[in-house]
Amino acid sequence: MIQYSEPFAMEVLEAPQPEDVLWKNVGKTHKELQLGKLISFGLTVTLCLLWTIPMGFISTLSSIQGLRAEFEFIDNLLNRYPWLVPFFAQ
Repeated sequence: MIQYSEPFAMEVLEAPQPEDVLWKNVGKTHKELQLGKLISFGLTVTLCLLWTIPMGFISTLSSIQGLRAEFEFIDNLLNRYPWLVPFFAQ
């Protein structure tokens, strides 16, 4: 039942165009539709987590201190040529 802000009033809308209807979903049970939403949500969360972990690792390395701690050749290079520090800070 749709409730409207004015008592004894009803809002009437036109039916959607046939090309705007997802015909594959017509006839599916509520349980099937909810399962599809749950699977979609689970895959989205998994993708976000799998994307966040490598990006977090890369962002920690993107600081000069992280690069120096992880890669010895960069630390030696920046100690030998301190004028390169601003280029790595970018």
